[in-house]
Amino acid sequence: MDLKLLTPILLSLMLAGAAPANTLSGQAVGTLASQGWIESSPGFNVRTTPETLFRAFNKDCVQLFSGDLLLVAKATGVVITPLAVTYVKQGSIVLFRANTGIERVFVLSVPSTHSVVTIANNRAARLYAGHEVVVTDHQPRVRETRQADSIGRREFRAFSVGRDLYMTTTEFSIWHVVSLSSLLQSSDPLSRWTRQQILKTANVVDLVMAKHGEYLTQPLDELLDFEPL
Repeated sequence: MDLKLLTPILLSLMLAGAAPANTLSGQAVGTLASQGWIESSPGFNVRTTPETLFRAFNKDCVQLFSGDLLLVAKATGVVITPLAVTYVKQGSIVLFRANTGIERVFVLSVPSTHSVVTIANNRAARLYAGHEVVVTDHQPRVRETRQADSIGRREFRAFSVGRDLYMTTTEFSIWHVVSLSSLLQSSDPLSRWTRQQILKTANVVDLVMAKHGEYLTQPLDELLDFEPL
């Protein structure tokens, strides 16, 4: 399937339908687990912060309006955000953050050599474990893409993708996200399994990409240089 051809269809779906709610709805069949996970089978396991607004159209398509969403993909599927569409492979673990005008996709784990693909304005960023993409509706400053969130980042690349949209890719410290995200701190079985998978990936990423240098956490107040994607 051509992901770029499918994107406009999904975006039209994103703009239609009922008001957002932080629950599974629409065609989704799922259960709200007592430990905070929302589970649909064979689609996604989803965990969110209390203020997160999202909706599921079916077992493998989630629309995130705002807030943080941790996704464990039991099947290949799609996450729609206001500025982008992200395709996830079965076995992927991805953290999404969406706020007005700025969105982040952190790839915490992917199976084998697979990747997560984020598309904005028909331009694709292919992300492997330990990679993040930041999508903005304005030219961001470094402090926005790096952010003062104590997550170490390196290897910045920024692109203008048209229609006042920008994508910035970085490498980030998976260890930092695990230690800082409230969505990864629970002790229930699914959370423990998820954390184990992520930390295994973190070890591999550290080994393979050690030559890329130190992760930086100090925010800077300067504009990034952009190139077409």
